[in-house]
Amino acid sequence: MPGSFLRHLFVRTSRDSAADSQDLPYELNHVRSRAGKVVVPYASPQETRIEVFWKDFRKPRPDRDAVLENGVGPVISFIFNGRELARFDCLGEKGHFHLALVRPDPGAEKRIFFHEKSCRDQVERAVFELQKNVNYYRKRNPLPEVRDAILDPVEHDRCCLQAREAAMQLLERKCPQMGLSEENPTRRSRMGFAGCTLQALHFQELYAEARLEIQRYFASLTLH
Repeated sequence: MPGSFLRHLFVRTSRDSAADSQDLPYELNHVRSRAGKVVVPYASPQETRIEVFWKDFRKPRPDRDAVLENGVGPVISFIFNGRELARFDCLGEKGHFHLALVRPDPGAEKRIFFHEKSCRDQVERAVFELQKNVNYYRKRNPLPEVRDAILDPVEHDRCCLQAREAAMQLLERKCPQMGLSEENPTRRSRMGFAGCTLQALHFQELYAEARLEIQRYFASLTLH
């Protein structure tokens, strides 16, 4: 099977045989390799968790298309019974999410775009989708071990709220560090621009003071 992540995430068909299950692997390397991720574990089933991490697609990459190149923001990934069931890329204007559902058409669109425009609203939408619609997505997953496993609704709700808090904390911490807007990190914040402007003015003042001191020094040499 070709190696792209989306190829594995969005499978082409649904069958219940063991052979077909083995032919539908999900790659989670993109999650495990993210530094600084927050993991919200579940007691059961095994290998069930929500992972929250920061993504920055602003640098062009040969394996990504133009839609993703300018995205930056928190990501919420739901791994159920060892399989990534949903991933929400809360990237502001470029925000979208992925669902591991039956996909009879191999050429179908791979992303569902958020109606919400700000990262904060997209995080809220992601948590809503996980809290309210997770069983809809789970029952339409191609793998029987995902469809048949039991998810504790109380624990699931608790973990979703923890993931929300982690994503909001990422926004609050990362955006000021990078001079980005919390509402839409693809844009520089006004505070970021203001900070640059104030810094430039400060250097201008220092330069003017230094120039004046030099002029005074040479003037004193002339007098002597």
